[in-house]
Amino acid sequence: MSKTSPEYKKKLSEMHEENSYSSMMQSRTRARSISSGPTGGGSIEIAMRGDFGSMWTPLRPTEVVEFIEQLAASVGVEIAMRPKQNFSAWRSWHDDEDSSGEIC
Repeated sequence: MSKTSPEYKKKLSEMHEENSYSSMMQSRTRARSISSGPTGGGSIEIAMRGDFGSMWTPLRPTEVVEFIEQLAASVGVEIAMRPKQNFSAWRSWHDDEDSSGEIC
């Protein structure tokens, strides 16, 4: 079948229509926004909202840290993380901190 034949053009048109339909259907399941917040008990909820539905998951703190690291890695950066040094740190973290406040 040559690229100029009517059969080829018809097949190409059908494939284009199938791809367009598939793309429209996939866009129904794509998230348009993402948000996060505490759910209680130390869990954090990640919510993704789309045009036709929503999806969410509760995550433990370690899972949130892993998610942050994955996001950072996907854009090619490293993030230095340490626990907050105030009342909002809800659990004890083990870090080796000398008297100067620098993490060893």
